Amino acid sequence: MYNKLGRPIFHLDLHTGIGAYGTCHLLTFESADDPRTIILQSKFGSAVTPLGFGLISNGEPSGIMVNWLAHHFASQNKVYKHLIAEYGTHPSLRAFKALYQENRFHEHPGPKRESAKKELMEIFCPQDPAWREKCVTEGLRLISKALED
Repeated sequence: MYNKLGRPIFHLDLHTGIGAYGTCHLLTFESADDPRTIILQSKFGSAVTPLGFGLISNGEPSGIMVNWLAHHFASQNKVYKHLIAEYGTHPSLRAFKALYQENRFHEHPGPKRESAKKELMEIFCPQDPAWREKCVTEGLRLISKALED
């Protein structure tokens, strides 16, 4: 993955919380036909899902860090690629409720504050040893793959 501009910068962004429990979803904000998506799919397989900018009805989303990084490194004549690894945890409704409750009890402390904080931690980092083992193993595999030439 070298080029005339030198070794590319590869950003592997690890996340938890969205998707099927214990499943790693590989995502990029590039479009399906972008050369960077094709390179990512050749390296990591067809599981790489190009989100493109179709998620936002008004065009390109703003405030996405990978867009800023790509622009920043392009101004330095460096090649930048990103891949998001999203590990699924609990159902979305449970996650939204946990976020709401934790925020509520953080701002207005009450007897449920500690349980709300524990639930939020569970949403993003389940206590299930099998989930943790699977995600750490997969994450290390992705990191090793990213470091390969």
